[in-house]
Amino acid sequence: MEENGRVIVKRVERPDGMTEYSLEYMPPIMISDGKYLKEEHLNLTTYTKPCNDVERRFNQTVELMVEEIRCFRHIQSVKKDFSFLSLNKDVDVIGYFESHGAYKRKECYAAVKTFKEFCNNSCRFGDVSVAFMTAYREYLLKSTKADGRRRYSTNTASGYLKNIKRLLRIAYADHMIDFDPTGEIEGIKWDHTCKRERLTSKEIEAIKYAPFKDEEVKKAVRFDIACGLRRADLLALRWENLEREKRRYYMCITIKKTGNNVRIPLSKEAVSILRPIRKKGAIFPTLSPYILNRKVPLLIEAASIDKHITFHCFRHTFAMQLLDKGVDIPTIAFFLGHKFLGSSLTYLHCTKEHLKEVIAKLER
Repeated sequence: MEENGRVIVKRVERPDGMTEYSLEYMPPIMISDGKYLKEEHLNLTTYTKPCNDVERRFNQTVELMVEEIRCFRHIQSVKKDFSFLSLNKDVDVIGYFESHGAYKRKECYAAVKTFKEFCNNSCRFGDVSVAFMTAYREYLLKSTKADGRRRYSTNTASGYLKNIKRLLRIAYADHMIDFDPTGEIEGIKWDHTCKRERLTSKEIEAIKYAPFKDEEVKKAVRFDIACGLRRADLLALRWENLEREKRRYYMCITIKKTGNNVRIPLSKEAVSILRPIRKKGAIFPTLSPYILNRKVPLLIEAASIDKHITFHCFRHTFAMQLLDKGVDIPTIAFFLGHKFLGSSLTYLHCTKEHLKEVIAKLER
């Protein structure tokens, strides 16, 4: 056994007169939590006792190949590039992502689209390494448009990286790759100070009368502006979640993100959007995260709104409507389903009009 750096060539003589080769890693490579790779079999053999020049030349050729692999593995191990462990090196990563149920269910559509742009629509599992994922992270943070502005905001980049890492962890669980590169990739911290777009009353009206064919998408957007649900909670909403008491409808749901059970009164506007009220089933049965990701921008365009509006902006709009009407922050936190008041503060910012009203109250 010969040692040269982190990777050691190991020879084992077999009873059939052949010597097989493997590489031993010192120290072992961690391929996942609690699992280590100590030895890699190369499926290369030489004659233990060569009998002629042909067998000796064969042995020399194989030993050169083994040494070349050993040197390459040493460089890869230093770079923490363990893509050589994959049994599915030639399998298309993007095709795997798009065929997996998590592609739509886990809100990964936009992230995969960005990943395709990064790798020019071509990526194999053999390409996925710590260095490759680090380059993708840098792409999300530093990529710019033609006008020199950043292509992705910090929070958008954070979400995209998080979802691609999630898909790679699923690939590891499916044994598509034999190591999980995501543990070595630092996440992108969420920027809670960034300004969120909100809709004005005129823009809300523009959405209501926008020439848009998918009425269910329009209804879902208008309802969310009127009640401020997260997208996951909106899509899970069923007619059975609505209760009527003394001419007022209430929405009784368990918030998916926090697990809070809440009973929230609905405004007349929210109820009118849902008419006619039914008894059973999903309120928005044809919608999914994938459909909303694709069609909400089209609705915003049809309404001639020149802002970057995501579905979460409707929740922000609802919160700001309450603030504009003088609702206190604890009450806003209740309507948003937050456990802590600090969570609600990230949705709110004081407008000039609101500040003028506060000063006017002080001057009375």
